[in-house]
Amino acid sequence: MKPVTMQTSCIIPFYNEGRRLFTVLDEIAKVSNLAEIICIDDASHEDNSSELQERFPQIKFIRLSKNVGKSGAVREGLKHAKGDLILLFDADLRNLNHKEIEKAIDAIQQTSDVDMLILRRVKAPFIIKLDRGDVLFTGERILKKKDLETILSGSVKGWQLESAINTWMYQRKKKVFWV
Repeated sequence: MKPVTMQTSCIIPFYNEGRRLFTVLDEIAKVSNLAEIICIDDASHEDNSSELQERFPQIKFIRLSKNVGKSGAVREGLKHAKGDLILLFDADLRNLNHKEIEKAIDAIQQTSDVDMLILRRVKAPFIIKLDRGDVLFTGERILKKKDLETILSGSVKGWQLESAINTWMYQRKKKVFWV
């Protein structure tokens, strides 16, 4: 019996990322095993939504009228996400490879007993790697939608998201892996 594959939605919150966002979306749009990509503009000063929508018609763009921080933007994205798994992705990344992202999604979709998969920042500066920031605080991770909804139902604000996710997973002895 073949395992049931869960669908994965990608949520990308952003604030004043300018052209960096286009670079990330150029690569993430090539990922073939995503059910959807949702970008949440957290009330950036410059509104480039028309250009984004024209260049990436397959991506859903939501522009917030008030800045609510990363956690609030992800909360908004979750309201629209249809997938059972959520790929959280930062909008300012470099050196992305859509094939590597596809492999990570395939890995967690095929393994129902993994609760979260963290996509490690391989080219992070040494000082970041020294305290495991390349794994612990990276914004790139895949987790079950229901878990993320539970985490965000609490008082997580602003840029506390990664710490809140890590703490919640640790306290519940969830199975977390990194690639």
